[in-house]
Amino acid sequence: MRSILVGVVVVSAIFVAAMGKPCDVQVLSNTGDAVSVKAVLLEALEGARSSLEIMGSRFTDDLIGDAVIRAYRRGVSVRVLLTSDSERETGSEIEKLTFAGIEVRFVDAASPLDHQVLIVDGRIALSASYEVLASADRTTFGTLTRIECISAAEAPLPQAYLGEFERRWANSTSEASADTFLLPEIFSLTIALVDRLGQCVYLLNASDRTIDLTGWTLSDLEGQYTFPEESEILPNDAYRICSDVFNPAGDIAGLYLEPEHDEIFLLTPTGDIVDEVAW
Repeated sequence: MRSILVGVVVVSAIFVAAMGKPCDVQVLSNTGDAVSVKAVLLEALEGARSSLEIMGSRFTDDLIGDAVIRAYRRGVSVRVLLTSDSERETGSEIEKLTFAGIEVRFVDAASPLDHQVLIVDGRIALSASYEVLASADRTTFGTLTRIECISAAEAPLPQAYLGEFERRWANSTSEASADTFLLPEIFSLTIALVDRLGQCVYLLNASDRTIDLTGWTLSDLEGQYTFPEESEILPNDAYRICSDVFNPAGDIAGLYLEPEHDEIFLLTPTGDIVDEVAW
């Protein structure tokens, strides 16, 4: 894995050495070594054993989101702090994180978290000058600094970042400023079966609550059907909808299931994809 900005690394290493603490410092560029930057992040997340604090403005990267959930499921204490308008971002990981049980809090968008920090086990700090948690292409130069110390007791810089995280966490809120998140039971709603020849779609509600489908859509990216008011799917029940409902006129611009190669998406009224099937 290639390190760059040697001068910065040397200065940082001297600073850490001057404090008498055994810590290693590595600096990577998001434009010069983007693959390695992601690898460094994922390696740190997969190595988390006790605690993980994440602070940033946006969180849309699927790979990082999945790694955070894996850490939580193996017993790591996880806290995520984001800017309050970040849940509006297309592809936000927030719903997935909260559904997994991870606590996500928010700071006011008027005071955004421009600096991105991940603290692993109190002894490793990954500090980025760009939106390292976002999945968009990197077009603006930025760096990721990784500081790893032997233990939390001998980690002055990671502990300094942790102190700032705690200060902001204490002044955060558990409620975002935008629309409410999807209810967890919505993630139990799936496309159970697609009958391409019979032109029917079967949905399954595996939760213990009735789900209101009003405003939801089925789409194949060419045509779509929007469920009318009072459309509901009962708990632990299936829901069948066929072409006599979603395309009774046989309109070629409407929703039509190609027998050989096609795909269909189930979307919420806000456009979130809940499930998809391709063939």
